[in-house]
Amino acid sequence: GRRRALEASRRARLDALQARWESRAQQLASRAELLEHSRRAAARAKELNREVKIASLEEQQRTHIEQLRSKIQRKQEESERRHQEQLREISRKAFEMSVLTHTADDSITAVGMEPYPIQKWCRACQVTIVSEVALKSHLQGKRHQTAVLEAGQNRPLDRSDVEAFNLLHLVDAPPELLDPISKAEQDRLKMRRRRARKLRQRMNIR
Repeated sequence: GRRRALEASRRARLDALQARWESRAQQLASRAELLEHSRRAAARAKELNREVKIASLEEQQRTHIEQLRSKIQRKQEESERRHQEQLREISRKAFEMSVLTHTADDSITAVGMEPYPIQKWCRACQVTIVSEVALKSHLQGKRHQTAVLEAGQNRPLDRSDVEAFNLLHLVDAPPELLDPISKAEQDRLKMRRRRARKLRQRMNIR
Protein backbone atom coordinates (compact mmCIF):
# COMPACT_ATOMS: atom_id res chain seq x y z
CA GLY A 1 0.00 0.00 0.00
CA ARG A 2 2.92 2.33 0.75
CA ARG A 3 4.38 1.95 -2.74
CA ARG A 4 1.02 2.76 -4.30
CA ALA A 5 0.75 5.86 -2.12
CA LEU A 6 4.24 7.01 -3.22
CA GLU A 7 3.33 6.39 -6.88
CA ALA A 8 0.11 8.38 -6.48
CA SER A 9 2.02 11.23 -4.81
CA ARG A 10 4.66 11.27 -7.59
CA ARG A 11 1.96 11.28 -10.30
CA ALA A 12 0.12 14.10 -8.52
CA ARG A 13 3.36 16.16 -8.47
CA LEU A 14 3.96 15.44 -12.16
CA ASP A 15 0.37 16.40 -13.01
CA ALA A 16 0.71 19.64 -11.03
CA LEU A 17 4.03 20.41 -12.78
CA GLN A 18 2.53 19.69 -16.20
CA ALA A 19 -0.47 21.88 -15.40
CA ARG A 20 1.92 24.71 -14.43
CA TRP A 21 3.90 24.27 -17.67
CA GLU A 22 0.74 24.27 -19.76
CA SER A 23 -0.50 27.39 -17.97
CA ARG A 24 2.88 29.09 -18.50
CA ALA A 25 2.97 28.02 -22.18
CA GLN A 26 -0.56 29.41 -22.65
CA GLN A 27 0.44 32.70 -20.99
CA LEU A 28 3.49 32.97 -23.27
CA ALA A 29 1.39 32.16 -26.35
CA SER A 30 -1.22 34.79 -25.33
CA ARG A 31 1.51 37.38 -24.75
CA ALA A 32 3.13 36.55 -28.13
CA GLU A 33 -0.28 36.91 -29.84
CA LEU A 34 -0.89 40.23 -28.09
CA LEU A 35 2.58 41.47 -29.10
CA GLU A 36 1.98 40.40 -32.72
CA HIS A 37 -1.41 42.16 -32.70
CA SER A 38 0.20 45.33 -31.27
CA ARG A 39 3.01 45.13 -33.85
CA ARG A 40 0.51 44.85 -36.73
CA ALA A 41 -1.58 47.73 -35.35
CA ALA A 42 1.58 49.88 -35.02
CA ALA A 43 2.64 48.97 -38.59
CA ARG A 44 -0.86 49.88 -39.89
CA ALA A 45 -0.80 53.19 -37.99
CA LYS A 46 2.69 53.95 -39.36
CA GLU A 47 1.59 53.18 -42.94
CA LEU A 48 -1.52 55.33 -42.52
CA ASN A 49 0.58 58.16 -41.11
CA ARG A 50 2.97 57.88 -44.08
CA GLU A 51 0.06 58.00 -46.55
CA VAL A 52 -1.39 61.08 -44.80
CA LYS A 53 2.02 62.81 -44.94
CA ILE A 54 2.44 62.01 -48.65
CA ALA A 55 -1.09 63.27 -49.41
CA SER A 56 -0.38 66.44 -47.41
CA LEU A 57 2.92 67.03 -49.27
CA GLU A 58 1.23 66.47 -52.64
CA GLU A 59 -1.51 68.94 -51.68
CA GLN A 60 1.13 71.50 -50.62
CA GLN A 61 2.93 71.02 -53.93
CA ARG A 62 -0.30 71.43 -55.91
CA THR A 63 -1.11 74.62 -53.97
CA HIS A 64 2.43 75.93 -54.55
CA ILE A 65 2.24 75.24 -58.30
CA GLU A 66 -1.21 76.89 -58.45
CA GLN A 67 0.13 79.95 -56.61
CA LEU A 68 3.11 80.14 -58.99
CA ARG A 69 0.79 79.91 -62.00
CA SER A 70 -1.42 82.68 -60.61
CA LYS A 71 1.64 84.82 -59.88
CA ILE A 72 3.02 84.32 -63.41
CA GLN A 73 -0.39 85.10 -64.91
CA ARG A 74 -0.78 88.24 -62.77
CA LYS A 75 2.70 89.41 -63.81
CA GLN A 76 1.93 88.76 -67.47
CA GLU A 77 -1.41 90.57 -67.24
CA GLU A 78 0.23 93.49 -65.43
CA SER A 79 3.01 93.61 -68.04
CA GLU A 80 0.42 93.48 -70.86
CA ARG A 81 -1.62 96.24 -69.17
CA ARG A 82 1.49 98.45 -68.82
CA HIS A 83 2.41 97.74 -72.44
CA GLN A 84 -1.10 98.72 -73.63
CA GLU A 85 -0.95 101.88 -71.49
CA GLN A 86 2.41 102.81 -73.04
CA LEU A 87 1.01 102.22 -76.53
CA ARG A 88 -2.05 104.37 -75.72
CA GLU A 89 0.20 107.10 -74.33
CA ILE A 90 2.44 107.01 -77.44
CA SER A 91 -0.65 107.06 -79.66
CA ARG A 92 -2.15 109.98 -77.67
CA LYS A 93 1.08 112.02 -77.91
CA ALA A 94 1.40 111.27 -81.63
CA PHE A 95 -2.20 112.40 -82.17
CA GLU A 96 -1.63 115.60 -80.17
CA MET A 97 1.49 116.32 -82.25
CA SER A 98 -0.47 115.83 -85.46
CA VAL A 99 -3.26 118.14 -84.15
CA LEU A 100 -0.64 120.82 -83.43
CA THR A 101 1.01 120.25 -86.82
CA HIS A 102 -2.24 120.52 -88.81
CA THR A 103 -3.55 123.48 -86.82
CA ALA A 104 -1.18 125.66 -88.86
CA ASP A 105 -2.68 126.75 -92.19
CA ASP A 106 0.69 126.52 -93.87
CA SER A 107 1.19 122.90 -92.76
CA ILE A 108 2.79 120.96 -95.60
CA THR A 109 3.72 117.88 -93.54
CA ALA A 110 3.02 114.54 -95.23
CA VAL A 111 -0.08 112.97 -93.75
CA GLY A 112 -0.75 109.34 -92.87
CA MET A 113 -3.49 107.47 -94.74
CA GLU A 114 -3.69 104.72 -92.09
CA PRO A 115 -7.01 104.64 -90.18
CA TYR A 116 -6.69 105.47 -86.48
CA PRO A 117 -6.88 102.40 -84.17
CA ILE A 118 -9.60 104.35 -82.31
CA GLN A 119 -11.56 106.90 -84.33
CA LYS A 120 -11.38 110.49 -83.14
CA TRP A 121 -14.25 112.86 -82.37
CA CYS A 122 -14.44 116.62 -82.72
CA ARG A 123 -16.63 117.78 -79.85
CA ALA A 124 -16.95 121.25 -81.36
CA CYS A 125 -18.32 120.03 -84.71
CA GLN A 126 -19.79 116.68 -83.56
CA VAL A 127 -18.06 114.65 -86.27
CA THR A 128 -15.92 111.51 -86.27
CA ILE A 129 -12.42 111.59 -87.79
CA VAL A 130 -11.04 108.31 -89.09
CA SER A 131 -7.46 109.15 -90.15
CA GLU A 132 -4.79 111.84 -90.24
CA VAL A 133 -5.87 112.85 -93.77
CA ALA A 134 -9.40 113.40 -92.45
CA LEU A 135 -7.98 115.28 -89.43
CA LYS A 136 -6.03 117.74 -91.60
CA SER A 137 -9.00 118.24 -93.90
CA HIS A 138 -11.34 118.78 -90.93
CA LEU A 139 -9.08 121.22 -89.06
CA GLN A 140 -8.70 123.37 -92.16
CA GLY A 141 -12.32 122.98 -93.27
CA LYS A 142 -14.97 125.71 -93.05
CA ARG A 143 -17.08 123.96 -90.38
CA HIS A 144 -14.23 123.71 -87.87
CA GLN A 145 -12.89 127.19 -88.66
CA THR A 146 -16.39 128.57 -87.93
CA ALA A 147 -16.46 126.67 -84.59
CA VAL A 148 -13.08 128.22 -83.69
CA LEU A 149 -14.35 131.71 -84.59
CA GLU A 150 -17.50 131.21 -82.51
CA ALA A 151 -15.35 130.08 -79.56
CA GLY A 152 -13.41 133.33 -79.85
CA GLN A 153 -16.73 135.25 -80.13
CA ASN A 154 -15.81 136.17 -83.72
CA ARG A 155 -12.48 137.64 -82.65
CA PRO A 156 -9.45 136.07 -84.33
CA LEU A 157 -7.60 133.80 -81.89
CA ASP A 158 -3.83 133.56 -81.84
CA ARG A 159 -2.07 130.31 -82.77
CA SER A 160 -1.64 129.02 -79.18
CA ASP A 161 -5.37 129.60 -78.41
CA VAL A 162 -6.41 127.70 -81.55
CA GLU A 163 -4.02 124.87 -80.63
CA ALA A 164 -5.46 124.72 -77.09
CA PHE A 165 -9.03 124.73 -78.52
CA ASN A 166 -8.19 121.91 -80.94
CA LEU A 167 -6.46 119.78 -78.29
CA LEU A 168 -9.43 120.22 -75.97
CA HIS A 169 -12.07 119.35 -78.57
CA LEU A 170 -10.38 116.48 -80.42
CA VAL A 171 -10.75 113.29 -78.39
CA ASP A 172 -11.19 109.52 -78.80
CA ALA A 173 -14.65 108.84 -80.19
CA PRO A 174 -17.09 107.41 -77.60
CA PRO A 175 -17.88 103.73 -78.40
CA GLU A 176 -21.57 104.46 -79.20
CA LEU A 177 -20.50 106.86 -81.99
CA LEU A 178 -18.18 104.44 -83.76
CA ASP A 179 -19.07 103.11 -87.15
CA PRO A 180 -20.60 99.62 -86.45
CA ILE A 181 -18.37 97.89 -89.05
CA SER A 182 -15.25 99.48 -87.62
CA LYS A 183 -16.44 98.60 -84.06
CA ALA A 184 -16.91 94.95 -85.09
CA GLU A 185 -13.42 94.91 -86.62
CA GLN A 186 -11.94 96.36 -83.44
CA ASP A 187 -13.76 93.75 -81.33
CA ARG A 188 -12.42 90.99 -83.58
CA LEU A 189 -8.92 92.39 -83.27
CA LYS A 190 -9.25 92.55 -79.45
CA MET A 191 -10.48 88.94 -79.36
CA ARG A 192 -7.56 87.82 -81.54
CA ARG A 193 -5.09 89.64 -79.27
CA ARG A 194 -6.66 88.06 -76.18
CA ARG A 195 -6.48 84.58 -77.74
CA ALA A 196 -2.82 85.09 -78.68
CA ARG A 197 -2.05 86.31 -75.14
CA LYS A 198 -3.72 83.24 -73.56
CA LEU A 199 -1.81 80.94 -75.92
CA ARG A 200 1.46 82.68 -74.99
CA GLN A 201 0.69 82.27 -71.27
CA ARG A 202 -0.06 78.55 -71.69
CA MET A 203 3.22 78.04 -73.57
CA ASN A 204 5.16 79.94 -70.88
CA ILE A 205 3.64 77.85 -68.06
CA ARG A 206 4.66 74.63 -69.83
